[in-house]
Amino acid sequence: MRLRLADEQDVMFISSLSTSSDDSLLPGGMLSSYIDQRRLHLIVEDDQPIGFLCESIVLDEAELLQIVIDNEFRKHGYAKQALDCWHDYLVIRKVVNVFLEVREGNIPAIRLYDKLGYKNIGVRKNYYILAGKKYHAVMMKKSLVQLP
Repeated sequence: MRLRLADEQDVMFISSLSTSSDDSLLPGGMLSSYIDQRRLHLIVEDDQPIGFLCESIVLDEAELLQIVIDNEFRKHGYAKQALDCWHDYLVIRKVVNVFLEVREGNIPAIRLYDKLGYKNIGVRKNYYILAGKKYHAVMMKKSLVQLP
């Protein structure tokens, strides 16, 4: 499994995957902009795209905006592998802290982030609205710098 920067040829796959996922909030009209800004990575297994990761990096902080794995490839550890690769990339970019928000109740994602060392730092009440229902966002943070 590897990450590679997405390009315009990947827009159809990413758009289709994003629309099929209940947890994707990536606006389709912004895909080209994210690609131009080098903020969108394709998750690839054996030269086949299986997901995507969208990020924002400012100075020494990064935010995971979205990670989505195709349903066919879920529960095989690809999200963890992709995040491990991304964290390695962030260390090279001299990122110190990584932030994310996850929908309260998305237990598999929260367990994954816990396993990867993310810590709960707060809640944004009624942050997500999916199918007319409001959900809180759990805010999480991971430090990439190991203190001596």
